Amino acid sequence: MAEEPSKTPGTSAERPSPQIIPLSKIHDLPGVFIPKQPDKSYGGLVSSIQASGVKEPVILRLREDGEYQLVAGYRRRRGSELAKKQDIPAFVYEMTLQEAVNYHRRVQNQPALPIPGKLVKPTVEKKTEQPAPAAVSIPKEPAMGKTEGKPDGKTADAPKETAGAPSLVLRCLGKQETAWDLAKRYNTTIGVILAANQLETEGDISRDQLLLIPRKRT
Repeated sequence: MAEEPSKTPGTSAERPSPQIIPLSKIHDLPGVFIPKQPDKSYGGLVSSIQASGVKEPVILRLREDGEYQLVAGYRRRRGSELAKKQDIPAFVYEMTLQEAVNYHRRVQNQPALPIPGKLVKPTVEKKTEQPAPAAVSIPKEPAMGKTEGKPDGKTADAPKETAGAPSLVLRCLGKQETAWDLAKRYNTTIGVILAANQLETEGDISRDQLLLIPRKRT
């Protein structure tokens, strides 16, 4: 979808903190067409947001009246609504309506396209709200499952570990691996992996990104 790809502004050393914006204050961007999908197609994304929040902030344009227009991140916003969330992390920009529309239309084919306008830095009051989403995912990740092949010194237990394999795996792509390789290895699909990690395409996966992989039991 044209509005989904978004890159965190700045380098890792200067990366700003997103703001936490109430969903009720976010409006659709006028002048653009956003294909709507059935709510049931958001199942994997909703589960991921309920478990660990929205990982990639949406991009918003600050309106003259102090409310916001959605420039990029429609699926994340809709997934948050279906997950019964009240707010969402976002990078807010001061930009003209035309700049917002142009960026929305071009970013799908140019994922590295610079975001126009000026980044609105969060206030001190909003920064204090940031630790809440991050703290939710930290205790959950270790309990979700073990990566395959982890040595435990008990070769006799290997068949049991395979038979009782966890339904969720956390790991990064290997040097020569693709999303298709992970899907095949863990008996799942690329679509399921992308949805669980709030990604739109295989190209959005970075080599050092820790992926949540739901796999089917055999």
